[in-house]
Amino acid sequence: MAVIGVIGQQQQTSFKCPIDTPSTDSKLGFLPVPPASSFEITNLPNATASLLATLNGMYAGYIPSGVTAPVPQNLFFWYFPSANKSSTDLVLWLNGGPGCSSLYGDFVENGPLMINEDGSLTANPTSWHNHANILYLEQPLGTGFSANMSHFVSSEWELATNVLYFLNGFYTAFPAAKAWNLYLTGESYAGTYIPYIGAAITQCKTLIDQAKTPFNLKGVLIFDGILDIGSQLYPQSAVHLFDFIKTTKLFTSLPSGTQKQAATIASRCATASVAESNTDPSLFYCDMLGFVSDAFTAQNTQFGVNNTCMDVYNVNNVIPCTAVSASYKQDDALTAYLNTPEVRAAIHVDPTLKTAVPNFTWQECSPVGIKEYKDYNYGPASATFLDTFVAAGMKVLIANGDLDFIVDYLGTEQVLGNTTWGGQKGFKGSLQAWSVNGTDAGLTVSERGLTYYRVKNSGHMVPYDQPTSGLAIFKDLLFKNSAVVTQKSSAPRVDLLSAIISMAFFVAFS
Repeated sequence: MAVIGVIGQQQQTSFKCPIDTPSTDSKLGFLPVPPASSFEITNLPNATASLLATLNGMYAGYIPSGVTAPVPQNLFFWYFPSANKSSTDLVLWLNGGPGCSSLYGDFVENGPLMINEDGSLTANPTSWHNHANILYLEQPLGTGFSANMSHFVSSEWELATNVLYFLNGFYTAFPAAKAWNLYLTGESYAGTYIPYIGAAITQCKTLIDQAKTPFNLKGVLIFDGILDIGSQLYPQSAVHLFDFIKTTKLFTSLPSGTQKQAATIASRCATASVAESNTDPSLFYCDMLGFVSDAFTAQNTQFGVNNTCMDVYNVNNVIPCTAVSASYKQDDALTAYLNTPEVRAAIHVDPTLKTAVPNFTWQECSPVGIKEYKDYNYGPASATFLDTFVAAGMKVLIANGDLDFIVDYLGTEQVLGNTTWGGQKGFKGSLQAWSVNGTDAGLTVSERGLTYYRVKNSGHMVPYDQPTSGLAIFKDLLFKNSAVVTQKSSAPRVDLLSAIISMAFFVAFS
């Protein structure tokens, strides 16, 4: 789940590793971390014996973020050792937002605990913990149970610094994980988080222990990610969103004249900058997503007049306008569950948090400083770091659902077409069909260490909409996945070069 707003092209490119070079910031420092036993969950409410039998234990609680003043700030995690006890892979999962909790990923997408609409818990047959050790982290500060006591994160480099401190703390509590392969995974705005965190790790290189243990970062996987704010969010997104609407034939379900109006918006906004959209009132209308959503609501009444909305996370779904996405009943159940006193005590949130913030309520998405400080102004587009990972021999996987309107696949493919890695820009070959267990799963292309998947019949949350496809992609990250078969597509050749989408206003009236 994500709540994406225009937040800003980044210019701060330098990063000082707080591990290799001691910080001169008096607000940063390493704090003691208790042993793993203090994080063990032994009495989780609603966890039946049959559900617990699918687990290899679980741990949750707080680890310092490195922020020590004016009061120490901690990040909340939930960790599931792999059911495959021989696994030596540690996978960090991050949801986006900014400010949306990774516990949504845990309970609704790819974790072992699936929450039902009535608040009960069941085992997830496609849980990633069956193949690797999975670590869900609520970050940046202010997200979920990682309550912000005194400090807003102001840039992606600062966010990455907090995650580095957290990882050092995690490895202190779970020292066996130091030798494991590390993978960074996530979705939505994690497409910005992950490359910055990965870049920080490649610069820091080692943990702050006496042995100077190296970070063993092996790969990254990003679903429906924001890789370049400037092109993927408005104003310029109006062009590829228009093409997306045409491709998915959404205009046929919208009021007459909508396509012509949308074409005018795309034409006006094609070359506008984010800075211009913040100062020119006429560019407010570059919000193609909002324009089309309003047109849809005006045309549809399934949930009542003015209360029937297109699910921008998956355009095949129609939802009440009071809901965020099709998983809204599970979302509500998760919010109620995590605010239960017994649950908060079991996962070691209370009494720590209750003492600090007596009336604190967990929310799936919360306002965080990374949005308020206009992240757009603080460093290069995250896609530029993909070349660093490829050069280091890491696996790099990018995937996008073909029904996602909030981060549409055409925008993602445009970013990749304009990104340089392995000495060349974009993909030179064509997309090929891929399948999972004999079922058509979409299109894929892989070159020079970077693989892209366009996931068929999936929206923004691939592990939720298409859990089998999501699992297959995840397994491809960890090792050669025999369930994924690529073959020449019978569809027309689709090239992902530097200019992959049409200019909407040239084709609007065709």
